[in-house]
Amino acid sequence: MLFSAANNDEVADPGLSVMMFDKATLVFAPQAGAAALTGGATPPNDGFFDVTATFRGAIGTDDWTSGWTKYPPN
Repeated sequence: MLFSAANNDEVADPGLSVMMFDKATLVFAPQAGAAALTGGATPPNDGFFDVTATFRGAIGTDDWTSGWTKYPPN
């Protein structure tokens, strides 16, 4: 996977779980120590953005899709 931040390109394994392909137990959060969990820019502290979301990608250690998003197996 290619990450690009501040004009510094980086090729790294994002550390995604193979469980993201298992329709019975979808897990989208990167594994502990994954490259995707670090190196993201700190969002603006303007009351709209989550300033703790400094990971790269849509999901950090907390899978916010769990509990309200459905992924039908068919």
